[in-house]
Amino acid sequence: DAERRVGQNFAVGGRNSWRYCDIIEWAMYPSPENPVLVYFRERSTRPSGQGHLFPVLADPVQLRNSMQQRIGEKKRVTGPPSL
Repeated sequence: DAERRVGQNFAVGGRNSWRYCDIIEWAMYPSPENPVLVYFRERSTRPSGQGHLFPVLADPVQLRNSMQQRIGEKKRVTGPPSL
């Protein structure tokens, strides 16, 4: 499985390491066409799920395409994030 490691999580401790297969939902706010924030919820940090929200600092089209390809469009949500 592809995964990304970026060091310690400042908020909850532990490594920032999430496998794409563990992401259970994702979204871009206010919209996928004009995102300012990206949200995803994963089960690696805790079995009940942990939500993450971060600013879009990359090419939004490339980021959206990567999320669709690696996580899947069927896991994209349109409502408010579950943090």
